[in-house]
Amino acid sequence: KLSLVGIATMTQSIGLNNMKVLFYTDVTWSLGNIHNNLVKEFCKRGIYSNMLNWDFDYSVREFDYLNKIYDVFVTLPGPCVNLLISKGIPANKIICVAHSRFDVKHGVDSNIPWASLRNVVAISPDLVKTHKILGVDVNVELVQNGIDFELFHREPATELTRLGYFGSDFAPDVLAGTGDCKRKHLAESISTITGLPLIGTGSKLVNLCMPTLYETIDSLIMPSSSPEACGLPYMEAAAAGRLPISSSVGIIDHLGKPAGLVLRMDEESFVEQAVFQINELVASPKRFRSLCVEAQDFARHYYDWSAVIGRWIVV
Repeated sequence: KLSLVGIATMTQSIGLNNMKVLFYTDVTWSLGNIHNNLVKEFCKRGIYSNMLNWDFDYSVREFDYLNKIYDVFVTLPGPCVNLLISKGIPANKIICVAHSRFDVKHGVDSNIPWASLRNVVAISPDLVKTHKILGVDVNVELVQNGIDFELFHREPATELTRLGYFGSDFAPDVLAGTGDCKRKHLAESISTITGLPLIGTGSKLVNLCMPTLYETIDSLIMPSSSPEACGLPYMEAAAAGRLPISSSVGIIDHLGKPAGLVLRMDEESFVEQAVFQINELVASPKRFRSLCVEAQDFARHYYDWSAVIGRWIVV
């Protein structure tokens, strides 16, 4: 974990103090959350940055002006890379960051000029490997997503009465070619068997709503299979003092240690273990609260942006 002083010294030593970075991305849902925080963290450390909503069609003239202001354009691999180039942004000013296996496949299918880009980055070890599996023969840098711990911090839950599922309803495994890697149906089965309500988002909510949503649950179920790249709700739930329950995927696999309970990957075992653990914790509020406190403390030390921003600055 780098201190603010250490990062400030690092930015000076590699000449980033006057750098200007533009994140060309979705400004809502998880990507909006991540990049909004990156803007704040970069600016804290002397790197001016902004977000540009990729849902709008900007003219070549607008991109010409932007090109004269910003030194680096950061986006996801895929059509957006080619669009930036077609609008006049030099490839050697573009960094593409993969946030899922789907992003890497988008980049391959779009035939983006990987070797000509300023840098190619992934937010998990699995995605670094995915580039190689899909034939991308360039060096891929590894970073870790973070969260604003203080924004999500709540008093830890005191008893287990409500389960939560805040992931997508469906996401394909692009390497396997079949199946749903989010496996929401497992969370629904666990809810049915335990008799505890399963709280969802209800709809696709703008990312700014998310901190309050964790007040509606006591534990988060993340039943994803191995293609899960990160699991932002997992980290947010831990910071909110809500016990995350998952298999060893995403950020758990990335760090090699969890904030909450880790279950077996196969569907039947996942449900059986989750039901057993949840029933035990329902009957033992003291142990449940202790696990929530431990999860929150873990999130403070390993998930906050202050713990991971250094790698983002270097790449």
